[in-house]
Amino acid sequence: MINTKQSGFTLIELIIVIIILGIVAAIGSSVLYQSFRSQEKSQELIETTWQARVAIRRLSQELFSITLNDFTPATHQITFKNIWGEMVTYSLDTPNHTLKRNTETLANNVNALDFFYYDENNTAVMDLSNPTEIAKIRCIKIQISIEKNNAIIPLQTIVCPRNFL
Repeated sequence: MINTKQSGFTLIELIIVIIILGIVAAIGSSVLYQSFRSQEKSQELIETTWQARVAIRRLSQELFSITLNDFTPATHQITFKNIWGEMVTYSLDTPNHTLKRNTETLANNVNALDFFYYDENNTAVMDLSNPTEIAKIRCIKIQISIEKNNAIIPLQTIVCPRNFL
């Protein structure tokens, strides 16, 4: 007796399987691409934040040793004489979004740099053109805002220079 029944898949079944596998592969590659892109953006944000933290720490360390006679307060930049007698200015290069120490770039993607000054009672010193008011400054609050990949991250610290008596 001859068995005429054949087993296997029809051409239509194979085409349907190939189409389904193509759809699954397309969805999988899209998800994989998005996760890699998200990881890349996160890494860029971490690096930018780290760079700004290092810059604000450097600024804080330098400000810790200045004297009242050797600094010029302003709201968006600060100029002072450091312990080696060098005049130093920290400022925001607005067109390039960089934090500068004199001409050296310390951090990129910076969109704000602000300084606030406080007396011994933690009251804000507002009139920075008045030498009597400047003499009252005891602490400096530094605020930096960085922006990367549509995320804005504010950083701040307060420095009370040891020579501000």
